Amino acid sequence: MVPSEVQATPPDEYHDAAPHWQAPTPPHAMTEASTAVNTPRPSFSYFTSKPLPKASSSSSSQHHRDTEMRRGSSATALAAAEDEDEKARAQAASQGEAKHGQKHPALHASSRSPSVIVVGFEGEDDPLDPHNEPAWKKYACTLTIAVNAFLISCFASAYLFVSPDIEVAFGASHEVVIVGFVTYVVMWGPGPLLWAPLSSTIGRKPVYVGAVALWTLFNIGCARAQSIGVLIGCRLLAGFFGSGCLCNGGASSTDMYQNHARIKATTSYSFVVFLGPVFGPLIGGAVQEYAPKTADGGWRWVFYGGIAAGTLVTIAHCLVIETNHNIRLRRRVKQLQKAQEATEAGDNKAAEDGSVTAKHVRYTTEADEHGLTIQAQVFQVAGSAARMIAEEPIILFISLWQTTVMAVLYLFFEAYPVVFGEGHGFNSFQTGLTFIGVGCGMTSACIWAVTGELRLWDRRRAKKGGQAKPEMRVPQGLVGAVLTVIGLFWYGYTSYPRIHWIVPVIGSAVYGVGAISVMLSTFSYLVDTFAYRAGSAFAAVGLIRSVVTAVLPLGGTQMFENLNPRNASLILALLACVQIATPLLAIRYGEKLRMRSRFAPRVGAGKGQH
Repeated sequence: MVPSEVQATPPDEYHDAAPHWQAPTPPHAMTEASTAVNTPRPSFSYFTSKPLPKASSSSSSQHHRDTEMRRGSSATALAAAEDEDEKARAQAASQGEAKHGQKHPALHASSRSPSVIVVGFEGEDDPLDPHNEPAWKKYACTLTIAVNAFLISCFASAYLFVSPDIEVAFGASHEVVIVGFVTYVVMWGPGPLLWAPLSSTIGRKPVYVGAVALWTLFNIGCARAQSIGVLIGCRLLAGFFGSGCLCNGGASSTDMYQNHARIKATTSYSFVVFLGPVFGPLIGGAVQEYAPKTADGGWRWVFYGGIAAGTLVTIAHCLVIETNHNIRLRRRVKQLQKAQEATEAGDNKAAEDGSVTAKHVRYTTEADEHGLTIQAQVFQVAGSAARMIAEEPIILFISLWQTTVMAVLYLFFEAYPVVFGEGHGFNSFQTGLTFIGVGCGMTSACIWAVTGELRLWDRRRAKKGGQAKPEMRVPQGLVGAVLTVIGLFWYGYTSYPRIHWIVPVIGSAVYGVGAISVMLSTFSYLVDTFAYRAGSAFAAVGLIRSVVTAVLPLGGTQMFENLNPRNASLILALLACVQIATPLLAIRYGEKLRMRSRFAPRVGAGKGQH
């Protein structure tokens, strides 16, 4: 499964807590998800003066000052504002003299409210804008985030393949040991409710560094655990902190890329998150089979490997750029405020003898001036997600669809040892290698998504005169739904020991193509349907998916052993057949449901969107 971001991770613009945030765009991806192909980069005026209420005598000059400040650079804008202040004070003084027979007293620092100037990017080529960073810096940042996401998701499933050693080490049952997997994955649901708002407030980089560092720390706890309770507790906390990367990768891609490059980046990020659980069995199987054995088995080497990888990724995050627009703009605010304070210090000294009037200006950013606190953002996103689960049929249907697809993938972790271990006599490492089939299928689907599907989407939009509706995302998911059914029947009915092992592996590859197609399609549909509320939509869907898919492996082994792989796969295939109705209903009734929704905008996606 994927966490609620990528669950693509939804970009900042789509968070309920602050729909005005800086990065227009999708998450754990998209992730992460997709965004407008031809949507222009946010257009910021250089500065926008927003003074607090002043005397009525200066109200007419204030409008002119605002207009002037939107036209020029910072120095020009500020100079114009000062000139208008002088004119306003002169006018006020004249009026006061005419009315009372005496001059109006000068306005000093103690009697004036400061003007507030909102700082933005200075045009399309502003070097502070992360879109304009050198390509190698953006690629390094993207690669680091992708490796981080792969690491977190990979070590979810790697744990399952060393569980036999853990059972022996602690004398615990298989079901109890699997709880360590369940708690790890379940925390991918609520985790993003904190990490997404936090990354928009303090920056992406501190969240990435802190989250992966703490993930590494709790892997140390897992590696040195002396009881199953300690191991499960550390796994729970590791899953929570690991979701910090999974839910913000899509937002980071949005920060750095535009148009088709953004689509490719978020899609590739989502793919990496899915690919992690596929390679986890390979790593876990290798440790189970070939790692040096200690007194209680070699299972601890999985966590030692995670500690080493987590340390390297933490260092890499420290070296790459910060991509959050608001955090980068704060650097400019700091520089301007420092210069302004020096100017004010001189003005205040001169104002003591009445020769100069002190001028007070405060610089800020749009998000800092009007944004919500972290606590307010968390409650707003969580509250909207809860209401969506209770009131939105779209959320319910997509949750069931995604949950079905990802549940089968996670049941494979329990089914493969039965089919290939017991049926074909493979050891743990060889069984892990058979997951490469699913990985190849996912890779093929991702390549198609950023090439062929992207061109097909452009053609669909062109046929509609440039208008793009969420329902136009569904064909990709419909094809994926059909492929999941074909892949399950193929895998299940070729799982006999007398049939060569490569045949069911090919069937699992077909399922991998279908699974990725469904997930990417539904991510895009959520973004297009709920727009700036997509953050809450991802949280709602991700919470349901995390809980359900995490607990299914508890009964996976019993299901495939007691029913045999053919019958168990038949049940899953029939369930997948029912889910084909979801995209068909979305094509037929999706627009009507959106029109009745309290959360979805009443208008379809605009022209040029992707």
